[in-house]
Amino acid sequence: MASHQLRTPLTILRSQLENALRPDLSSQSLRRALSETYDEVLNLTRVVDELLNLSRMQAGTFKLDLTDINFYDLLREFHRESQILTREKKISMVLRKGPAVCIRADPGQMRHILFNLLDNAIKFTPPKGRIRLSYTAEEHEVVFKFFNSGKGISSEILPNIFDPFRSAQSESSTGGGTGLGLALVKWIVESHRGSVEARNDSREGTAFVIRLPIHPAS
Repeated sequence: MASHQLRTPLTILRSQLENALRPDLSSQSLRRALSETYDEVLNLTRVVDELLNLSRMQAGTFKLDLTDINFYDLLREFHRESQILTREKKISMVLRKGPAVCIRADPGQMRHILFNLLDNAIKFTPPKGRIRLSYTAEEHEVVFKFFNSGKGISSEILPNIFDPFRSAQSESSTGGGTGLGLALVKWIVESHRGSVEARNDSREGTAFVIRLPIHPAS
């Protein structure tokens, strides 16, 4: 499965470079071919990085840089940065403020979780759809809900959505995705002693629910 994920962008790269080497190619067409090649290189780099991270997590060699994080501040910064990514499809993104809670986590990996969920949501949210972030505090856990409107996840894929490469089956029709992003989300959440689940929301959409231990503020 991993070799298949690597062969596809390499095949596209070879085709684009062969086209760029044509002697009769105009400068405008050459620039377009190089731009498309660059995009594929970025995609290939992402695949390799995700494979490397997943292998480190499975091998138990992945180390977290833990610190105290104000959960709302984390979400507020993510919400601000994500606006540019949802702009093209005119997706509205709403952040609902919850109680003041602190978690003990790796800031970089928390951002990795959020942007992987966002990437997944943008793929499957229709134009002018909506994404909603909210959280509550329940006993010793913060319960974070990442909702996006759309048709939801098929019943065949939902039980195994966090398996490596499994989610790529649902992404094939949209032309993107390695099937590794959600697998990494699960590994990172569980490495923080938390849990994650995906469910189809009754209001027609998908919700990812993440539970993380609340840590007393320093």
